[in-house]
Amino acid sequence: MSSPLGTSSKPAARNGSGAFFLKTAILSGGAAIGAVVAALLAPVISRLVTPDQFGLFTIFVAYTAIPAILANWRYELAISLPEENDQRTAIVAICAAATLSSATLVTLGFWAVDIMGYLPIPSWSLPFVFATVLAHGIYETLNRWAIHAERVVPTGVAKFTLTSLSPILQICLLIAGIGASSALIMGYVGAKIFSGLVLIIVLLAVGPFPRLAGVRLPDMIAMMRRYKRFPLITVWSSVANAISSRAIILFLSFFLLKQEAGEYGMAMMLVATPALIIGQALGQIFLSRGTRKGDAMALQAEVLDISKMLLLLVVPASVVVFFAGPTLINYMLGAGWEGVGFYAKWMVFWLGAVVIVSPATMVPLIKDRAEVDLQFQITLLVVRLGILVGGSLVLPLDHLFILFFIVSGALFLMYGAYCLRLSGLSLRPIASTVLTAVATSLGVAIILMIVDQVAPPYMIVPVAGLCLVLIMSLALWRWRRGNLHSA
Repeated sequence: MSSPLGTSSKPAARNGSGAFFLKTAILSGGAAIGAVVAALLAPVISRLVTPDQFGLFTIFVAYTAIPAILANWRYELAISLPEENDQRTAIVAICAAATLSSATLVTLGFWAVDIMGYLPIPSWSLPFVFATVLAHGIYETLNRWAIHAERVVPTGVAKFTLTSLSPILQICLLIAGIGASSALIMGYVGAKIFSGLVLIIVLLAVGPFPRLAGVRLPDMIAMMRRYKRFPLITVWSSVANAISSRAIILFLSFFLLKQEAGEYGMAMMLVATPALIIGQALGQIFLSRGTRKGDAMALQAEVLDISKMLLLLVVPASVVVFFAGPTLINYMLGAGWEGVGFYAKWMVFWLGAVVIVSPATMVPLIKDRAEVDLQFQITLLVVRLGILVGGSLVLPLDHLFILFFIVSGALFLMYGAYCLRLSGLSLRPIASTVLTAVATSLGVAIILMIVDQVAPPYMIVPVAGLCLVLIMSLALWRWRRGNLHSA
């Protein structure tokens, strides 16, 4: 990573970034298709449940997702680091033991809180808490294993199952007459369990599957000691990120605003989940490539190339969602869900920044500087909580959330820029791409504002779709001509 960016690395970077985007497309493609399925089914769910009922489900997801991050003690991040396969298998065994113990301890903790009368989710959902944490730990472990083995197709299939099966199960359970909250939670947990089973079955069929039978306890202890920074540092970074990314839901649940929580949860399902899955896929592929021997020379050029491509794609696309998203969502969901469009409109400031910087934010882990990510996540958490707590005293709720999203996006962009500098890159080569992305975004914004003023409301949706096609075509054209390699 510290190697200078020389001209000899440019062809390798171009080929590497092409392979990078191909693997990312396969890895996130399943999730993206699943997200499309979920979006198509969202109008059905919105007509079977109320925002209040969906809000209780959203609160369950938020409160269980935070401890689920602890499932593997973040040892799954170390799977791609050892050179020997036996060592990687030992780490998988560590993750399996950690997952089972974490699921048990988390469930007992929730049960104790329920006895004291402070549990924000229904008491009957405690078994689903155990299943959620256990399924999350298994899925994340095998997901990292498959990515390192470059088995991105099985991972893509599992991601498709995870994102698409949840609304399908929820609708089936709702039609069967099961209570709204029960059906939503059971469908969500069932999709998590089944996606893990899909990953296990596919890996057993195409290989390689981790053979845990031959793992010895001394090997596990040795790997735990070698990569102890993950449970000691990285896990707290992940917890801080999980809390801060769900801070609005926690804030709304504290004030018992279930309808607003339901609208926010629906916006997360329609907009945030696909964006975060794509960002996660970008980061996972980049982390796996960055930890391989021999990639050091090309890695700096590759992160620069990828960052430029993401700027050209994501910034204008975020503008399209900002202007056209609320209209499309209101048509989809029907009456009673008007707040979803508001959340979707403004959260693009945060989500766009997350996707853009997702590869660059892996640099601290590649360079064994996990404390850098921890410092950023703690700063982000403190700032977000400060906005929600302090801002709630002086700002209306909608202005408070707008400030939350804009500041979050700005912080992520600044952190991404810092990570690029940490990799040894100068920010000067990226300046022209930033200007191009901003100019394209302004043009798109002007077009959409004119359409919004002079055409019927529904016309903004097809025009926005055409703008997205043009944005992708422009970005791919620039990349193919090699303009992204100018330094």
